[in-house]
Amino acid sequence: MKEKSAWLALFIKIGLILAIAILVANQSIVLFLANQIQAREREDIAAITRVIQLAIRNSDAAVKEIERSVDLRLYNASLYLARELKGRRIETISQQELERLRDKLKLTHISLFVRQGEDIVVAKSTDPKEIGLSSKHWGYWFQAFNQLFALKQVDVGKGFYLPYYWAGPVSLSDADGKYYKYAYYYDGTTAFIINPFISEQEIKALSAHSRPGKLIESLLNANEHLVEIAVINLPAYLNDKPKVIEPERDLPVLYGANKFSLPQDRTYFRQVLNTGQPVHSSFKHQGKDYEKHYIPLDNNRVLAVVVDKQPQQKLFVRIKGFLLSVTGIIYLLVMLQLYGLTRRYWSLLVMEKERLQVAEEFKSLIGVLPNVIFKLKRDEAGNIYPTYSEGSTVTQAGMETARVKGLKLADHLEPRLYSRIKPYLDQAFAGQETEFHIEYQGRVFHCQIKPIWREGQVVEIAGFATDVTEKYQAEERIKFLAFFDQVTGLPNRAHLMQHLETVLADGRQDGFTAVLLMDLDRFKVINDTLGHIRGDMLLVETAKRLRRAVGPGHFLARMGGDEFILILHRIPSIREIKQVAERIIASFQESFQIDNHQVYITTSIGISLKHIHGDDAETLLKNADSALYRAKAKGKNNYKFYVKNGQAVERLQLENDLRQALERGEFFLVYQPKFYVCDGRLGGVEALVRWQHPQRGVVMPGEFIGLAEEMGLIIPLGEWILRQALRQLKAWEEAGLSPVKVSVNLSGVQFYQKDLVVRIAEIIREEGVDPSLLILEITETVSMQNLDYTLSVLKKLRELGVQISIDDFGTGYSALNYLKRFPVDYLKVDRSFVLDIGRDANGEAVIKTIIALAQNLGLKVVAEGVETEEQVRFLQALGCHLAQGYYYSKPLLPVELADRYLAQPLSV
Repeated sequence: MKEKSAWLALFIKIGLILAIAILVANQSIVLFLANQIQAREREDIAAITRVIQLAIRNSDAAVKEIERSVDLRLYNASLYLARELKGRRIETISQQELERLRDKLKLTHISLFVRQGEDIVVAKSTDPKEIGLSSKHWGYWFQAFNQLFALKQVDVGKGFYLPYYWAGPVSLSDADGKYYKYAYYYDGTTAFIINPFISEQEIKALSAHSRPGKLIESLLNANEHLVEIAVINLPAYLNDKPKVIEPERDLPVLYGANKFSLPQDRTYFRQVLNTGQPVHSSFKHQGKDYEKHYIPLDNNRVLAVVVDKQPQQKLFVRIKGFLLSVTGIIYLLVMLQLYGLTRRYWSLLVMEKERLQVAEEFKSLIGVLPNVIFKLKRDEAGNIYPTYSEGSTVTQAGMETARVKGLKLADHLEPRLYSRIKPYLDQAFAGQETEFHIEYQGRVFHCQIKPIWREGQVVEIAGFATDVTEKYQAEERIKFLAFFDQVTGLPNRAHLMQHLETVLADGRQDGFTAVLLMDLDRFKVINDTLGHIRGDMLLVETAKRLRRAVGPGHFLARMGGDEFILILHRIPSIREIKQVAERIIASFQESFQIDNHQVYITTSIGISLKHIHGDDAETLLKNADSALYRAKAKGKNNYKFYVKNGQAVERLQLENDLRQALERGEFFLVYQPKFYVCDGRLGGVEALVRWQHPQRGVVMPGEFIGLAEEMGLIIPLGEWILRQALRQLKAWEEAGLSPVKVSVNLSGVQFYQKDLVVRIAEIIREEGVDPSLLILEITETVSMQNLDYTLSVLKKLRELGVQISIDDFGTGYSALNYLKRFPVDYLKVDRSFVLDIGRDANGEAVIKTIIALAQNLGLKVVAEGVETEEQVRFLQALGCHLAQGYYYSKPLLPVELADRYLAQPLSV
């Protein structure tokens, strides 16, 4: 009985051990298969992550274009509002008018900002909550408003910039807690900043059909165990609603939906943000089991995937049902296990099929994207071969992986395209990341290439080419909008100011620069009568007619409204400027045909001239506007030059007379003698020009030499003076009179003339005069402007045999180390120091220093402006060589000089 009991006990133990072994084996199999299922599930989620990550990266560029399109829409609305409200006082603008403009332009609201003391506030708005808002404490927004009011380019480091326009980032309204996109425009034609803006709903509507959202939707439809997929923006999700956002980037949920928002979400999101590792969490909802996965993405984003665990649990229940009686028949347990294994194996096959289907969908998605993904390798001979290439552009070109793998890349691309990208490929094979733009089949692509390293060597390179054609075209459109008028196609105010600054910086003096401001007479009446559309048509036809009247080579722009600007540069005479203005006015005599309407209109023109009426763009435009006002006041349909007072008219007349004086022979020379201070003997003469004006009589050089330099007439006038002086020398010589040295002044413009030495040599040779009798005078200031150039020119002049004198010495800042190297013969003391003799000890000290310096350098000193005997005695005591002035003689005509002095011998 004991043995039986022992065997029974052993049998029971064996049975229990066997049952336990079967149970353990069964559970091990169940756990193994569960782990396999979970591993497949993680692989599926990883594949989903890669697909969504790629779609998000591809979508980032589209998000920028969405924001840019919003900025352009608000910019066009601002231009329209500026034109509609031009010149209006803010109290004349009604609420109903603003609401009409808001509805017409499909905006959320329109506000108008005005200055109020040191503050800038909302004076009018279609949103009553906005009226009275102060911007003084708005930080860089207030800074941007002040820059707009100053007509400066906004530069606050944020937002979107164009001339006279700034759009801030999307920001949270304090009034209603919603996000808005605000834009601000001010070009000086209104007394207020125009502020159109739209709400976040309209901004979101522009990106409602983004590719990541569609991809998430298709993945949810294709996988029934996937309940929810969402792309979470962690900074926005973890913090309170931000004041300023970037569209589609700072919203808490960027794509998909996060309906299963769990209390522990914030904890797991922070964990993913800090560690960069994925985590998952199980939870129940309405009696069902779910699992939520948190996977890190780029740019502080997390992919949240909710998986339904119900199918898996049902599977486990079926398996465990077979284990209700472990102590039952082993065969039944084995069969149940086999049944369970079969079921589990089939589930795995189904899941594998679904995974392959997702992979195929991913490949199909890549195939329809406008982008290109490729990998390349290079053999020892330097030939480059594609190893992988996908994308719709690749498919269209017949360069899919299956077709080009193993073939040379150079055989599939156009030679010019291949030579264009070859240096960048070589750079990548050398281990450097590179990026560039190319044009292919009418599209623009931005390419990025990275090397693939293996064991310290680059074995392949991988690249991604993004189609940026729309972005490129948008940028070109932005450039056009920034610098050209949308109605007429002419350059706009910003382009005009840029061009005018360039023209004014041109230092050449060969002609006039004029600003012609044109305004259409009665345009407002026509615009109000026929409507804005026909008004714009009239502006287009006006631009065409102005182009024909002005001709090529001149800059024509539209200032805004019915104002046009013409810049004339390097025009030979004022008469030709008048002719252009007369042609413009005459071109409006013929009527305009606008639809079925015959329209007659005239124009008034205001003209300002560079140097005469201003030297900067702002002054010239202001004075041209003043002249335009005068033209309209005089009956319109005419032109007027700017006139501040009678001096401007007199100067214009003097310019016209000066241009004709040389041709008419109205200039003549007088000669002022120079005498030796020691004994009063004649030591030479200085040739001085005078102008015998038909009405004004004799005009002194101080009234016209500077004007001649501005007008570019000083070079022909200077050559005439030199030639006339040498001819007079020759005439005195032929008359048998004593030879005399003559001094001729060279202006700064003449001295820096490139062919100065050649021209002087030609004149001396043509007149047949001994060059040693010629003294050329240049001022100290001119000589010091470019020391190396001065030294070179003076040496060449000395080689001709002429002598050199430094005029007005002591008034500049001579570099003495250069002065001693200059081939100079005379130093001429400025008359201001001579007048100080007997009056100012400092002036006398300067004269003493100059004479001592000249004696040490072996130079002769000439004192000019000597008028008293006291001055002569002072100069004699110091050993001054020569002097000239009214004490000795006034400037004389050639006949007077010959009669008084040239019959006596000349001291050399």
